[in-house]
Amino acid sequence: MPILEQFITEMGQVRERAAEVEVYFNRLNQMIQNNGAFITARNLVNAEGLSSGFERLQAINRLDLSIEHLILRDPYNQLFDEETKANARRKLRDNGNFDF
Repeated sequence: MPILEQFITEMGQVRERAAEVEVYFNRLNQMIQNNGAFITARNLVNAEGLSSGFERLQAINRLDLSIEHLILRDPYNQLFDEETKANARRKLRDNGNFDF
């Protein structure tokens, strides 16, 4: 399966795992329907400030379920440019996740 298809599948799995801890991404789901998973992920990570989903995950110490975390993982990091990866790392580090 191509990496982009794997990424889209994994993004869906992340949303399911987030729902298990009662974090729901209603806005994210709508954005994915309108723009697709890849463009949505890139736009969220490159946006100024934090998304409400990111803030909810941060509040329960589950940034491992964030889009920022997902795009930095192998092999998905190959899909994104350096600026997007740098923004993802910055958001994670600035908000308590020092793994990246």
